[in-house]
Amino acid sequence: MIEVFATPHGISVNSCMPIFPEFAPVNLASSTIINNHTSRFEPYSDFNFISLWSWDTAGERKYSILNDNLVILFTDYTTEEPFLSLLGDKKVDESVEILLSYSEKNNLPNELRLVPEVVVKNLSNEFVCYEDENNNDYIFSTEKIRDYAGNKYKNKRQLKNKFENTYSNAVLGRESASSATAQVKVFELLQKWANNKQDEQKDFDLKHEQSAILRALKAADNDLKVLLTTLHLDDKIIAFSIDEVVSEGYAISHFFKTDHEHIGCTEFFNSELAALLHNEKIIHWNWEQDLGLQALKDVKNRYRPVSYLKKFVLRRTE
Repeated sequence: MIEVFATPHGISVNSCMPIFPEFAPVNLASSTIINNHTSRFEPYSDFNFISLWSWDTAGERKYSILNDNLVILFTDYTTEEPFLSLLGDKKVDESVEILLSYSEKNNLPNELRLVPEVVVKNLSNEFVCYEDENNNDYIFSTEKIRDYAGNKYKNKRQLKNKFENTYSNAVLGRESASSATAQVKVFELLQKWANNKQDEQKDFDLKHEQSAILRALKAADNDLKVLLTTLHLDDKIIAFSIDEVVSEGYAISHFFKTDHEHIGCTEFFNSELAALLHNEKIIHWNWEQDLGLQALKDVKNRYRPVSYLKKFVLRRTE
């Protein structure tokens, strides 16, 4: 488990980096190693440290390094079935073959999932790959959502204006991610949101999301650029968003909730948050995938994504 690598300060030895087939748990101590690998590529949400760690409340996800590629042992977002994936561009054919062989020997699916396009572009024809549209990340322009310009955004613009005219005392602001007061108000809104889900007879695991949000906020204490933005109406939070600045010009939206009791709240908050991010030199905003949920797909498409970070499933040729 000892790896020698170059740093801006010379040669360093990392005795904590797991070299495949050894794995280590995804935890706060592993954030630097994972971020060092992901920073070389576009910010695919699945490989983002906060996404990996915050939702892994059962402690099942693990990571390893193979040929200087990042390997993740995931659990499926809906079925919790374990599977392997990788992010990297080094010895890709060899790495994929090793991972598929490992999967077969360890009763994992005989395919790699959530594989970023950068991996596929470096593959030979020895493997079959197909796009997994349900897991592509939606990329939005902060400028376009800020402005809501043109006919395509007419409905969003009208709803934003309606909210602005009705609730002129609403206040947008940034909160400290570690603020206990802010966290209490965030969870009050989350509870209300969950109650609405129950009224609509939709499945929702409130405790799991509460735990995931707390873990994401805790990551802010680990020198990660986590932003908690809120919308206040009187003494209550009626919208919040937890975003992370992941690279120059890029942010990922990890958690987002609004109070639908206030018509136009979502449209207003998204536009004002986009303006705030754009002022901070964030051009691209990753809203993650839709998981094949039609309602979520429809919501995201109405905001007009400008591109996608595509992911694939890889198998051996028959």
